[in-house]
Formats: sequence, structure tokens, C-alpha cells
Amino acid sequence: FSILQTFFLAMSLYPDVQKKAQAELDLVVGPDRLPTHDDIPNLPYINAVVKEALRWQNVLPISIPHQTSEDIIYDGYFIPSGTLIIPSTWYANQFP
Repeated sequence: FSILQTFFLAMSLYPDVQKKAQAELDLVVGPDRLPTHDDIPNLPYINAVVKEALRWQNVLPISIPHQTSEDIIYDGYFIPSGTLIIPSTWYANQFP
């Protein structure tokens, strides 16, 4: 629900984006059918709009906790086996 609210807010704030996304959808899909998964490669702008809505408002800013199964070194940091790791979904979505 929060993603849909964010999407509607973004479309109301940026009507030019909405028009461009609608034009792409009309060009690829047309007026006679709904888009399918097969259309995704041909809808790069709409894909970008969806990803931006997900980036703006994550459903959960923190992902599901994980636990390391063995000692690892990541980016110069030693992380011992059994360490609880809580990834930040928001941070991960800041990069393309």
C-alpha cells in the first residue's frame, strides 16, 4: 500500500513523467490489451518509474536478518561465523 501511495504522489508531482510512461505503454502495448511479462524488456521507462517508486518508499527499510555460516572478510572487515547481519534495503536501493 505504501508503494502505491508513493507512486500516486510521484505521478501527481511529476505529470510529465506520467505522460511519458503512458506514451511508452501506448506504443508498446496499445489500447487493446494489458501488458505482460514479455513486454518488460520493451518498457524501460516504466521499469525505471517502478524502481524509483520502490526506492523512494521501501516496504521495509531493513531487510530480513541473515546469519553468517562461516568466517568471512568483506570489504576489509572480518565478520565471524554466526554474526547476525541486518541489511539496509534503503541503502542498497540508492545505487543503480
